[in-house]
Amino acid sequence: KHILEHLADNDILSDRQHGFREGRSCLTNLLEVMECWTEILDEGDGVDVAYLDFRKAFDLVSHNHLIYKMSKYGITNQVLNWVKDFLRDRTQRVVIRGTASEALGVTSGVPQGSVLGPILFLIFINDLPLNVISPVSLFADDSKVFSRIVSEKNKSKCNSANGNEVLQGDLNRIKEWADNWKMEFNVDKCKMMHLGSSNPKANYTMGGSKSCYNHRRKGFRGSY
Repeated sequence: KHILEHLADNDILSDRQHGFREGRSCLTNLLEVMECWTEILDEGDGVDVAYLDFRKAFDLVSHNHLIYKMSKYGITNQVLNWVKDFLRDRTQRVVIRGTASEALGVTSGVPQGSVLGPILFLIFINDLPLNVISPVSLFADDSKVFSRIVSEKNKSKCNSANGNEVLQGDLNRIKEWADNWKMEFNVDKCKMMHLGSSNPKANYTMGGSKSCYNHRRKGFRGSY
């Protein structure tokens, strides 16, 4: 409760985050991006959307990095020590056909079945949107980042940077963020959605791996 009050009173959580928050849901997450995309399409431009897939997101949260981030958000030492105790001395083992392996200590991950676990994850991922130029939309670990792709007919009246280059740069920065904080992406499961009839459907990479898969999606002027 103390952590939630601190986050709310100081407006710490990113407005881009819709997961595990009162008054927000997957529906508000969807409506927010759909409104933005529709406006761009109505103006004759396209949208490229990168759907990012974290690998074992909750399990890879470094305890040391989490405590560091919490301290930067002004959470008191008393609460930090309590969280340390909450995460300390956790073990895991594998059971195969009734035979259990030796228990190993766990130095990363937040308990998903607990009330506190999701809150700790939101804190850990909270600074991700600050590392990119393009809009980001989050629902817990489900992340998407998108960019306006200016059509040829609108380029003469647009002074903004090339949307493809901006989005590619953001994907590079997101990968760098993940590397810095010991998180990982399932690059093969990261998908691209291209919206707009004039969208050139550019290819994108993440960490040197191609992450663009074009499949038709009914009801959209584009692919995902």
